[in-house]
This record gives sequence, structure tokens and C-alpha cells, in this order.
Amino acid sequence: MNDRRIVVVGDVVTDVIVRPHSPIVHGTDTASSIELVGGGSAANTAAWIGTLGGSVDFVARAGRDQHAWHEGLLTATGVRSFIATDPELPSARIVVLVDMNGERTMLTDRGANDALSPADVDEISIDRSTLVHVSGYTLLFAGPRPAGLFALEKAREQGAFSSVDPNSSGFLALVGPALFLKMTVGVDVCFPNADEVCTLTDIPDPVEAALDLSQHYGTVVCKLGPEGALIAQSGSIVTRNSAPDVTVVDTTGAGDAFAAGYLRALAQGESLDNCLAMAIHTSGRAVARIGARPR
Repeated sequence: MNDRRIVVVGDVVTDVIVRPHSPIVHGTDTASSIELVGGGSAANTAAWIGTLGGSVDFVARAGRDQHAWHEGLLTATGVRSFIATDPELPSARIVVLVDMNGERTMLTDRGANDALSPADVDEISIDRSTLVHVSGYTLLFAGPRPAGLFALEKAREQGAFSSVDPNSSGFLALVGPALFLKMTVGVDVCFPNADEVCTLTDIPDPVEAALDLSQHYGTVVCKLGPEGALIAQSGSIVTRNSAPDVTVVDTTGAGDAFAAGYLRALAQGESLDNCLAMAIHTSGRAVARIGARPR
């Protein structure tokens, strides 16, 4: 069975996870549990791939303040890191507020992520056997955008597989769906969630939106929350699966883990049914615990 190398390009972040013990009372104190963990959509995906036994290289940029810490966390999950050290900007930081239902609200300082460059991406080799995954955040912000586009172009030139995760319906709306679709022409797989697929297509029903979007990409793997997930190609549903039966503790990074499970199975040559099953299983592991990474 095949076991292809996966290259993940994008963001690495220090996540400050805040779980209030009661509804937040504005203007005063609210007792909370606070934890500092590794995050960033691309870094999370790489960490899950490594934990699942995949061969994975990760490309990003961090500040001197936490560069070694980030590298150490990723190395512990089996990731080979190519994290450039930014001489001026600090590492990116996100405050993640997790409510009583496990839903999260994020306050973001992108830091060194915005300085990721094509030269950073050029540190790694990409060939025909490689799977290249680019975080949507890398394309949605002007600073790292050339690096994300460079990675996708290298994949095209080498005949390598490529995938993207749109990551944020809010940022998609600000940048404009048309620009995102233009930047990702020729990408093999897109991993939107229900909100993102509706934003990209301007179709209110996520299933119909996924079918429509699958005529732009080779494959759309759409996350539907409690309704599970589906794979669409050429305007038709190829396979669909239910959501995992788990108690949701924290949804942070669920989509990143989902992409990791799918890509890990794909790298091993598994069928689309098995790729979707692995994606759902991995996302189920992610939401059942605090933080976006495996431990």
C-alpha cells in the first residue's frame, strides 16, 4: 500500500484556551480555566497527521520568542518542521474562548504568520508523489498569500496532489469568495464546513452548495457539523457519513483534524469511503478533548 509524504503549509499559533466556569460577566471577573497550547490550523493538521503515523513536513514562520517551543511540540507528534524564525515579529497568538457547549470564539494576533514567504516554502522539496495541503488562512491574508500561492504552483508544476481548507467564513466574506476561488483553481480537494461552502457559493443550503462547489474543484469534502460530512464530485454526492457519537468538549481544531484524517488515509491509497471515515473519526477524537492538537 502507498504511503505518500504530506507537506502542510501555513500557520503556527500559540493558543490561549479560556473556559469560563459560568457565563462571562462583562466589566468584572469570571472564574475560568486557562491553558497554553500549540495551535494554528496548518500546524494542527500536521500534528494530527504525524500522530496518525503519516510522513509529514510542516512549513511556517514563528517569532524567536516561541520558535523552539513550537518545533518541540510538533517534533513530539512526528512532524518534520521547517519553521523559519522571524527576526522582528513575535509568534502568532490566539485567545480561544470556549463556551459551555464547546463552541469557540477566537481573538487573533497573527504575528509572524503574516511574514511567511515563498523562500520559506522553497526550503522543502515537492514532487509528483507529494500531497500538498495549504491552510486557507495563508491565502486569505495578503502577507503570507504569495507563499501559499507558491506552494500550490509548485504542486501544479510537479503534478502533485493539492488541497486547501478555507478555514473561515468571516475572512472569506471579507476577501471575497471570487478571489479565493480564483487563487485555488486546479486544487484537487477543498475542505469547507457548512458556513464556508455557503459563503463560497452564495447558496444557503450547504449540501446544495457542496454539489455546486464540486464543479469547481476535483473533490469537495464538506463538514456538516452534527449532520456528519459528505464527499461531492462533479455535482454529485459520492459518499456521506454521520457525525461521530462523542461528547463535545471543545470544537477548536476539529476541521484541522478532519483534514488530517482524510489526507492520512489518502496518502495510504485508501478509498474515498475510508478517507471520509478516517476524517470523521479523527475529528471526533479532536472534539472530545481540550485544545486543537493530539496529546
